[in-house]
Amino acid sequence: MKKTARIAISALAAAFVLLTGVLLSPAAQADPPSGYEDATDVKAVNDSACGENPHVYMGNSHYCLKGNIKGQGQRGWWYWDDQNKVFTFDNFELVDTNLLSHSTAGLIFIKFDVKNPGTDKVTIKFKGNNLIKHREGSQSNLNDGLALGLEAETPLTFNLEGETPDSTLTLDAGVADSKKPNSITGLRCLASQLNIGGEGTLNLNTEYNGSEKFGMIAGIDFRPKPSKDGGKVNISGNAKLNINSNPNPAANGNNVFGIFALTDTAVAGNSQVNIDLKGPGKAGTIGIYSAQNVNVTEKSQLTINVTSKESLPIGIMPRTNANFSTAKDTTITTPGGRAIHSYGSANFFGPGDVIGSGSTGSSLRADGGINFADGYGVYLPVAGSAVNPGVADKAGKKVGAWRLSMLPPKYEEVKTEPGKAVKSPVKTTTYTKDAANATTVTYSAPETVDVNGKPWKVAIDATTGELTVTPHEDARKGDRAEIPVTLSYANDIFPADAKAKSEVGSNEAGIKKRIAIAPVVVEPIATPETPTAQDYDQVKEGNWQELVMPSYDPDEEGKPNPLAGMFSYDLANVKYLNHAGQPFNPKDPVSRGKKAEVIVPLTKKGKENFSKMKCPADTLCELLDDGTVKFTVILDYKERSEKPDTPCKPCKPCGDSGTAPGGQQPGTHPGTTPGGTQPGTKITNGTKGNSTPTPDSLVRTGAVDTAVLGFGASVLLLVGFALLRRRHS
Repeated sequence: MKKTARIAISALAAAFVLLTGVLLSPAAQADPPSGYEDATDVKAVNDSACGENPHVYMGNSHYCLKGNIKGQGQRGWWYWDDQNKVFTFDNFELVDTNLLSHSTAGLIFIKFDVKNPGTDKVTIKFKGNNLIKHREGSQSNLNDGLALGLEAETPLTFNLEGETPDSTLTLDAGVADSKKPNSITGLRCLASQLNIGGEGTLNLNTEYNGSEKFGMIAGIDFRPKPSKDGGKVNISGNAKLNINSNPNPAANGNNVFGIFALTDTAVAGNSQVNIDLKGPGKAGTIGIYSAQNVNVTEKSQLTINVTSKESLPIGIMPRTNANFSTAKDTTITTPGGRAIHSYGSANFFGPGDVIGSGSTGSSLRADGGINFADGYGVYLPVAGSAVNPGVADKAGKKVGAWRLSMLPPKYEEVKTEPGKAVKSPVKTTTYTKDAANATTVTYSAPETVDVNGKPWKVAIDATTGELTVTPHEDARKGDRAEIPVTLSYANDIFPADAKAKSEVGSNEAGIKKRIAIAPVVVEPIATPETPTAQDYDQVKEGNWQELVMPSYDPDEEGKPNPLAGMFSYDLANVKYLNHAGQPFNPKDPVSRGKKAEVIVPLTKKGKENFSKMKCPADTLCELLDDGTVKFTVILDYKERSEKPDTPCKPCKPCGDSGTAPGGQQPGTHPGTTPGGTQPGTKITNGTKGNSTPTPDSLVRTGAVDTAVLGFGASVLLLVGFALLRRRHS
C-alpha cells in the first residue's frame, strides 16, 4: 500500500514539474506554414554548388533556395517562399560560436549571383523576435564581422520589413579581441536598392572591444549595383531603425559610420531612425554618409548622436545635398563637430524643426548654400534671430546650437483713433509646403487687451492671422496696445526635456507654438479752428486764393506737418461751387449763395493716406469715393436786392472826407469800426478819395465772403490732421 502511494506521489510530482516547466518556459515555437520541405545542407562553401539557383549561407551551413524550403536555427525557423521570393525569419536565433571560413564573413548571407533570378525584388521578412549575432570573442577564424549580407549580381531590390509593429530583428556584429578586423558591419547590401520598411524594429549593433587597428565599422554598408534609378537606401513605412556602435576607445580605428551609402539615402514615411555612434574613428565618425543626397521627408523622424575624441564627429555628410521636409523633428548632436556638412546645398522646407548642436561657428556647413521655404528659417529662442543661418545670433556672435523651424509671424505697427477699428495683417509669409502636404496653421489672440485700465476689443482671422483691433472710446493720444498673437501648428514629435519644451514655447503634446506681438497705437486727432475772415487789407486783388492756401512748414518744435504734399494746389484743379451747384465766381456778387462747396483733389501721397483721414466732428466735410475732399463753407453775404447796388460815384464829399456811405472809414476792416459795414455799402478795393472804380472792384462784403470761402478751403486741408499755419503777406 505504501509502495503504491509513493508511486502515485512521484507521478504527481513529475506531472507538476512538467506542467510548471511548460508554464515557465518561453512559448513553444509554432511550426512554419504548411507546404515547406526541410532544406538540404549542401555543405559546400563554393557558390557553384547551387547551380543557377540563389542560395543562402547560414553559419557553417549552405542551402540552395529552390522550391519552398524551411530550416531551423538555434531557436525558431527560417523559410523560403520560392514563388513570391520571400525569405522569412520567424522567432529565429543564430548566435555564432565557431564560424568557419566561406566566401563571405557573413553569419547569414543571402546571395543572388545568378544571371536570371526570375524576379526584380526579394523580400526579407521578420516576425516575432529574431537575433543574428556574430559574437565577439567567438572561436571564428575570420577577421571581418558581418551579421547579415544581401547580394545580387543583376539589378535587384532587397526589401527588409517587419510583419507586425512588435516584430524585431537584431543584427549584432563583432570580432574577437585578438583579431585585426578589416570591417565590422551589421547589414551589408550589394544590390541596386535596399528598402527598409513595413512594420517592426531593426536593431544594428556593431561592437569591437579589441585594441587593434580596424578599417571600417558600419551599421549599414550599401554599395549599389547598376540600375535604372542609380540605387538608394530607402527607410520608409512604419519601420524603426536603431544603429548603435561603441568600439573600444583604445582601438586604432579609421571610420565609424551609422549608414555608409554610395548613393542616395532617404528617410521617409512614418519611419524612425536613431543613430548613436561613439569613436574612435580617427578618419571620421559620421552618422550618415551618402555619396549623393540625404533626404529626410514626409513624417519621418531622425535622431543622430555622434561623439568622438579622436576625430571631428559629423551628423550628416552628403556629397551633394541635404534636404529636410519632414513634419517631425530632426535632432543632431555632435559635440565639437558638425551637425550637417553638405558638399552641396542644405535645404530646409519644414515644418518639423531641425535641431543642431556642435562646434561653435561650424556646426552647420553647406558649401552650396542654405535655403529655406517662406516662413521657415533660423529660430533661436534664447540668442535671438540669426543673421547667418545656424552659426550666428543677432549680434553676430557665433553659436553652436540652433533650431531651424517655423518662424514667428511679424506685425507692423498700425495707428488708429479712439473707438475706430483698424486691421493689422501678418506681414510675413507663413510656411506651406504645397497643396497636398500643406501644414495646418492656426492663429489665436485674446478677445480683449487692457490699456491703461480700459479694454480694447480684438478679433483675429484664425486662418490668415489678420487682426481687427478697436480701441476704447476713451483712449487717449499715445495709448499703445501690444497684442500677443499665437501661431500654432501640428508637430508629431516633441522634445522630451523640459528646457527644450519651454524654448519651443509649446504646452501641448503634438502642437508647436510661436508667439508674436502686434502693436496698435492711438494717434492724435487734429481739430481745426473755426473759420474767420482774413483782414481785407491783407488780401491783394487777384491773389486771395493763394493767400488762403495754407503753409505746411514744420511747427515751432520742428515737427513736420503731416499734411505736407497731401493736396494738389493747382488752382485750376480746385473746384468752387455755389449753393446751386454752379461754378462759384467770387468776383460776381450775384452768383454767390448761402454756401459754397469747395472740392480739393489729392496728390498721390494724399490718395495713399486717404483711409487715414477723418472729417472732424461738427464740420461740413465729406471724403468722396473718388479720392477728393468736399468742404461746405457757410457764407456771410448780403442778400441780393431787386435793384443791384452800384459802385459809389466819385464825389467831393466822399473824396474830401474820405468816408463812404454808412460811415465806413477808408482803410478799416469790415465790421471792425463803430457801426461796421452797412448793407449795400460799396467801397472799391484799394481806392481812396476821388479814385475811379474799375469793373473788377469788389464790394467789401464780397471780399469778406471770398475770404471766408477761401479760408474754408484751408479748413478742408486741415481735416483729420494737425492745425495749419497760415501764410500772410
